Amino acid sequence: MSETKIWVLLTISLLLNAGANISLKAGMKAVPNNGNLLHVSTLQLFLQNPLILLGLLLFGISFIGYSLVLSWLSLSVAYPVMTGGGFVVVILASALFFSEQISLLRILGIVLIAIGIWFASRF
Repeated sequence: MSETKIWVLLTISLLLNAGANISLKAGMKAVPNNGNLLHVSTLQLFLQNPLILLGLLLFGISFIGYSLVLSWLSLSVAYPVMTGGGFVVVILASALFFSEQISLLRILGIVLIAIGIWFASRF
């Protein structure tokens, strides 16, 4: 597989993983927090919530894509890109979809993560 295709697959996997987290967050807003998340009725609510099911599906597809990436790209490059990039996407999406605040420190964190990803993937 070409290097470009590997990076595209890694990026898609990263976005699917972030999308799964966003979907789960949105889905969990509809599940009552009764302090007993392992109760059968709560688990049934999980399985009936389309956003939670979408999150699980996106996690599964992301897992397959990321697993394929690992067969071609070193773990020491793929993992920092996957996790660091995921942090950045989730922070930005959380601001957009959940009105979470992005402070100056978070912006600095995003910049540092981006620099770290660049260094980790180049050297």
